[in-house]
Parts: sequence; C-alpha cells; structure tokens
Amino acid sequence: MNIKQHKKMYKAGKQWLVASLMAITAGLMMGTTVHADTTSTSQATSQVETTQVAQQPVATANTITSQAAATNTANYGNLDHYSVTTSDSAEDGHLFVSGWHATDASQTEPYHYYLIYDNTTNKEINRQKATSPVVNRGDVQRAYPNVANSLHSGFSEKLYIPYAVVANGDRVSVISRYSDDSIKGEGNHTDYWFGPLSFDQGNHGHLDSVKVNNGQITVAGWNATNKNFKRPNHFIIAYDATQHREIARKIANTVIRNDVANAYPTITDAIESGFSTSFDLNPAFLTDEIQFVSRWSASTNGDQDYVDYWFAPQHLFNNEGNYGSLDAYRLSDSKAPDYARFVISGWHAASASMVETHPFIIVFDRTLNKEIRRSPINAPVTRNDVAKAYPNVYGSERSGFELNIDIPYSSFGHQISVVARYSDDAVNGEGNHTDYWFAPMTFDMGNYAHLDQATTTNGQINVQGWHATNQVAQGGVRRYHTIIAYDVTKGCEIDRQSVDLDDIYHGTIRNDVARVYPHVFNADISGFNVNFNLAPEFAHDQILFISRWSATADANENFVDYWFAPQTFNYQSPNTQPQQPTNNQSIEGVGEGHGHLDKWTVFSSNGQANRAAINVQGWRVSQFANSKPYHDLIVWDNSTNREWSHVTISNPMMDFNTIQRPDIAAIYGNQYPAALNSGFNTSIILGDGFPWGHDFSLIVRYATDENGSNPSDLTFHLGRINSNMITDHF
Repeated sequence: MNIKQHKKMYKAGKQWLVASLMAITAGLMMGTTVHADTTSTSQATSQVETTQVAQQPVATANTITSQAAATNTANYGNLDHYSVTTSDSAEDGHLFVSGWHATDASQTEPYHYYLIYDNTTNKEINRQKATSPVVNRGDVQRAYPNVANSLHSGFSEKLYIPYAVVANGDRVSVISRYSDDSIKGEGNHTDYWFGPLSFDQGNHGHLDSVKVNNGQITVAGWNATNKNFKRPNHFIIAYDATQHREIARKIANTVIRNDVANAYPTITDAIESGFSTSFDLNPAFLTDEIQFVSRWSASTNGDQDYVDYWFAPQHLFNNEGNYGSLDAYRLSDSKAPDYARFVISGWHAASASMVETHPFIIVFDRTLNKEIRRSPINAPVTRNDVAKAYPNVYGSERSGFELNIDIPYSSFGHQISVVARYSDDAVNGEGNHTDYWFAPMTFDMGNYAHLDQATTTNGQINVQGWHATNQVAQGGVRRYHTIIAYDVTKGCEIDRQSVDLDDIYHGTIRNDVARVYPHVFNADISGFNVNFNLAPEFAHDQILFISRWSATADANENFVDYWFAPQTFNYQSPNTQPQQPTNNQSIEGVGEGHGHLDKWTVFSSNGQANRAAINVQGWRVSQFANSKPYHDLIVWDNSTNREWSHVTISNPMMDFNTIQRPDIAAIYGNQYPAALNSGFNTSIILGDGFPWGHDFSLIVRYATDENGSNPSDLTFHLGRINSNMITDHF
C-alpha cells in the first residue's frame, strides 16, 4: 500500500513537481481473482465462473497504530473494487472505482477529486471532480474514530479512461485527492494513491452450445478481450479443420453476458461478449471436423486487422449414427382385392439424412428375397424423445413416421422385414442411400378365437366373441362372417346368423383383439354378437357354435372355421319369466375416448309403457369435449338403424348438466382436460309407440352444432329393451 501525503504539489505541463513529500509504503495493489481461461488466441477449455473480484478487508483498528505513527496528519484509504466497461464515447470507457479515503485534511481541503495517472507513460490522463453521493462507511469510522470525516469517507465513482490505455495494458494509478481549490483541484491538497492497476490482456472465450434445428446449426458462446479496441466488427466463422478451409462466415448476434462481465471485470466490453449465430447446413458439417472462430475485426468484411479466438475442433454429428425403432404395426382389411393394409409407426434417425434427404419405407419379403412394396414418407413426424436420446444425430427431431402400405395376401406366412431408408433420389429412393432394417416378422396363419359369452334370455341364446385368422386370405379372400349353431346331440345345424362387419353396435370392431394380434389382418373386425332362437326340442342338447369366414354370402363354399366347445342350455319360453333390468352392470363404450355406462334402468311412475323413460348413469372422456361443445345422449334403435330419442346434456346456450367425477379425473385428468366434468345422470323419455323388443344402444355424442355435425361418438350397447323391464324407480 503506497500512502503519500502532499502538502504542496505543482504541475508544469505534464510534469509533476513536488515541493515536499512524505511517503509510507505499505504495498497496496488491487487486482482481480477469477477462474476461467487466460489463454491467448487459443482454444477455450472451461466455462465462465462468475467469481467476484477479491476485496480488501474492511478497515480495522489494527491499522491505526502502524499508520498513525507514520504521519502527524492521518491519511488512510483502500480501493475495494474496480472494473471497466464501455461508454457512449468513441475514445473513452468507464472505470468504476469504489473504496474509501479518510484524512484529517478533508476539513480544510473540502473538494474531492479523482485523478488517473498512467505509470507507463508517466502522465496524468484524466481528472474529475467527485459527483457521486458520499458513501457512509461505518467500518472505517470504527477503525479510525479519530480521523475527521471517516464515517463519510466512502466513494463509488464512474471515471473516464481512454480505451487505448486499457487495450495497451498500461499500468495506471487512481488518486483520491482532497483540495482547497474548487476549480481545478490544485492548491493545497492531500492525495492517496491506489494501484498501480492492471487491465486484462488475454483473449478469452467459450463455446457454450452447438444445436441443429430446422436445417440450421446455431452456435452460442462468448469471446471477451481488450484487443478488440478499434475492431468493432464481430464475426463467427465456421472453419473446416479437415479440409483446411472456411465454410461460412456470419456477423455475430450480440448476447448480453453478465456472467462474463463478473468474471472479467477489467475487459471493457465483456458484458457484450456473448453471441448466438446460425449457419445453413452444409455437407461438410456432417463428416468433417469443424472449428468455430470468433473474430473481432476493423474491416466490415472481417478480412483485415483482426483478432481471433479459435474454439476447439469437433465433430458436430455422429456421422456413423444410424438408429431406428419400429414402435408398432398391425394389419387390417384394405378393402382392395388381394391386399391387406399394413399400418406401421416408428422412427429412423441417421446423420446421413443431411445429404440423403428423402425418406422411404420398404417392405421386403425375406422368404422370397424380394421387395414387395415401397412408399415415400411425405410427412415426417416430430420425435422429441428421439432428439433427446440422440442429440448428435442429424435430423433426429424429425425422424418419426406413420404409414399405411397395402401388401399382398400372398406375403402371409412369409418372413417380412420393414426397411427405413434415406436416399438422395427423391423419385425412386435409389442412388446413395442409408438403410435401417427392423427385426423381421411373420404374418402367421394361425386360427385364433374366443367365445366371450353364450347366455339364454327370453327364449334366445345371445352369442358374443371374436374370430381372427390370416387364413381368410388363402384361395381367395373370405369376407363373409357367419356364426352357426350346431346341435352335437342330434347331429344337425340349428341355425346360422350373418355378422354385419360394419355393425359397431354389436361388437364387430375389436381393437382389443387387434392389439394382441397385430399380425392378423382381420383382427380389428373379428367380433360378433348374434342371437339364436332356442326351440324346446334343442333344450338340454349339446350345442356348439362355429365361427366361419367364407368367400360366399351363404357360407357354404371356400371357408375357414373355428369350432367352440359345446354347451348345454336350458329352454326358457318367451315372456314366461320377467326379464330383469340390467341395473348396476357396467358397460364399456366403443368409439372415441373412454367411458362406462355404470347403470341404466327403464322406469315409469305409473307403470304404463306409454309413459316410460330410461335413466342412464355413467361417464365419458373425449379429446373433443371442449372443441365440440354440443353434448347429447341418444337412444339409438339398432333394429331400424335410426335415432329414437335424445336429450341434450350441454351446449353453449345452456348450463352444464354434467356430473363431476373426481375418480375419473384422477385417472384421465392429464390426458383429457374435461375429465372432471365427464359424468352424466339423466333420463330420456321413450314416449308412445316405443318399439319394445328392439335392440338399442346409447350413444354419447359431442358435436360442433345442434344438428350433430362432425360427431364424436362413444356407443354403449344396451341390447333388447322389453316392456317387462319397466320398474317404478331408478
């Protein structure tokens, strides 16, 4: 710490003349303590640590004895912190200084000045009168209670300093002066010299991130140096370190970096050292080692008078990367002769897609060793999960696919592979290409079925189940589905019923079966729900049911059968025993979303059939509950294929009549925002002329208007509704 007391100082020109001088040297020099790169025009190896500049300890009483003994007039000080930033001046930056200066002389020399002295050139370079408010320093007063104005000795001032001084690395001193000259700060005065101060002469930087998105590479980081004085043009250069050539150059987009300014307080524009700049993709980015260069230049094109920071070379992409997954697949009926629909979804990520930009899906018959189908992927699917797992594989964020491809029945029973391809040939998918072969699969020829139930009610046997097999494609497609009741005891056919493949109300659509047997092309339409009249002569006989897929409507030619185990049924004459309401039976809905009919009851207050109504209680969640605000419950006559009656639950003009279901919200709340209000409990009038004995369903519908446009339905099959089901309550 250098303590100097001047009772008279004169200046002739730029030279200082001292009439009397008393000095005590205690060796003060403020500096900065940071932990980051200090390499010169070399590669960054660490990120910025925003370590604060080291501060001197506050004044303590321990310094009173040693310093007070050195002079008759007390003169003490400390520079706690200093930093530099840019200013609105083209030639001068700001030097921020904070600390304290306590001296008895301030009583007779009340005018406070700051001087900056260049020790390298031995001249004063700036003098400013104090303009900032005095900072109270209780710590200084406690350490120096006998020094005049020690409580008000603190300062925090913004001084001007030439950029050239900082850039050249001159060592400067800051002088705190109390003077009796209010104009120039001359006359009688007392100085306290801080320093010499030093300014960072390194070239520092870090490349924080390199990201690929929408056909561009975005690089972000920072480069801070005082060497950019009079080099205001900032460029980011992409350099091919493999081929030793520049690929591209862009003007840097400036990003404010307070963290860098905190770590490098003596670099003038450290706070504006950040950048985020994007480059169009180039094939060289895929295969070569790339270096990004931060350049500060005096020329507008960056070719002259510049200082560079070269970041470490790197491979931006895993150019060997070729990854994929076939997430799901299933077969379904395409309605085209001799073809099934092959529905596939998955993803294929390969860095080669940067130059082989056209994605295809190929279906390859490994048994016959030939390709059987090829289709372009016209609408790639966003896959953020893949991008997260493979961030260094180009195009991983748009690697998904969902595709329907018709494949011939002749491929059933063969080993099949799906191949995902990127090609530079947009038309045929040939040329240069990169393939990913998914695990082979076989569309087996098994015969699968299940009899879900066979029950007698009111003189009829209701038979429900499913039957799925690829054998329906052998020897000509078998599109007709028939259920046959066969009396094993008597050795004769009782009856046969055709299954309407479009009748979703009778359980034809079986998505549950399709999920278990995705390789069976008719699994999704494998369901059946038919009724047989049970004559007295067949009671107590062994009866079995046969599910038959046939090429003819009469089911007598070219068929494949599944025989269910025989059963015995008791005869029940029609209407001899009252059929009980199906109260408290939960029915699962079929259609969009999810739902259950918890309970339904046919009732009439006076027991008369012409005054009957049906009460329905349950819930339904749908992704369209908000976008299709017209919510109706419909009683649908399956026997005549028309609506019988309906009731409106809610629409934009009426209050909600929905029931809150927190139990459903707990299960489906994250997937369906309206799950809490998914419940219903209402009655629908059946009215005069109701066709007792017909088969009915309840449809829960969301639509875009009161006419039921753009409906989203969930259907609950109720079965036959008979007048003997009427009760006097629900």
